[in-house]
Amino acid sequence: MSAETKVRAPRPAWVQSAIITVASLILAFAVGALVMVFTDAEVAGKWAYFFAQPGDALGASWDKISSTFYAMWVGSVGSWVAITNTTAETTLENTQLKQAGDILIKVTSDRW
Repeated sequence: MSAETKVRAPRPAWVQSAIITVASLILAFAVGALVMVFTDAEVAGKWAYFFAQPGDALGASWDKISSTFYAMWVGSVGSWVAITNTTAETTLENTQLKQAGDILIKVTSDRW
C-alpha cells in the first residue's frame, strides 16, 4: 500500500446528469415491464407453470412487453409509413401552393 492515494476528479455535471437520466429510463422500463407481465391475467397465468414449460411464460412475457413498447414507440414517434405519407402529402400541397402562387403573380403582373 502506498501512502499516496490518488483523488479522482469529479465527473462533469452533464455526465452525471446523463448517467442518472439513462439509469432512470432503464429502471422505468424494467419496472413497467414487470408490471405489465404480472398484471395481465393471461401472461401471469402462464407463470404458474413456469418450471414445467418455461417457454410459454417467457414467450408470452416477451410478446406482451415487446408489443406494448412498440406501440408506445409508434405512438410517440410515428410509424415510418405515416411519416412518409405525411411528407408526401405536404410536398404535394406545397407544390400546388407554389403553382397557385406563380399563377397569381402572373395574373397580377399582367394587370399592371
